[in-house]
Amino acid sequence: MGGVEIVRSGDGGRGMGGVLGEGCDNVPKHIGAALCYRTICVEGAALLGRHARPEVTMHTYPLSDYMRHIDAGRWAEVSSMLLDSAEKLRRTGANLLICPDNTAHQAIDLVREQSPLPWLHIAEEIAKVAGERHFHRLLILGTKYLMEGPVYPTKLRSRGIEYDIPPPDERKQINILLIGDADSPRPTLDQLGSWHELPCGRPCVRKRPTHGSSGRADARRSPDR
Repeated sequence: MGGVEIVRSGDGGRGMGGVLGEGCDNVPKHIGAALCYRTICVEGAALLGRHARPEVTMHTYPLSDYMRHIDAGRWAEVSSMLLDSAEKLRRTGANLLICPDNTAHQAIDLVREQSPLPWLHIAEEIAKVAGERHFHRLLILGTKYLMEGPVYPTKLRSRGIEYDIPPPDERKQINILLIGDADSPRPTLDQLGSWHELPCGRPCVRKRPTHGSSGRADARRSPDR
């Protein structure tokens, strides 16, 4: 699961960002939230100057609180939790929200207009960059909820970008790898395919995960699309 996690402050670096720490889908959730914070700090210094970055406040619920609703398909309950976090962050003075979890964006989309603060939407940012780079088709990797859900398809289609997802057996393995499954063995990264063939007849997206890293996906322009 990827995303744009850079906060650009328009007021000399004093803009305040609220991070909801559910994490990223290709690393353990608490680590994903920490990586988002690290990215803000590193990119903040690159954009705003030495030692500078936006102010950041983080709020998290235990992942178990989210998963009991997500596993049951109760996205309205997930939305309610996100709105509660948003309000807590608003009270700290935040003026922008980042949720570094692709899967949770399915709930964000349900209540975005009710939010007390604007959200940086991962799928919108990915679709925007993909369009700027003239990508015609992207491979969606993440939890089963993300791969089979509406978060990326709706944003990509709005920009005329096609998408693909792995076949069911691979989706199951990837989901187990990311968030686990008590009833199934955890696959190793080497057991997952390195290439996914897209309808254009050649690999357009490559994912070569290696041990000790979350892997990197290279989206490539299709020469015939």
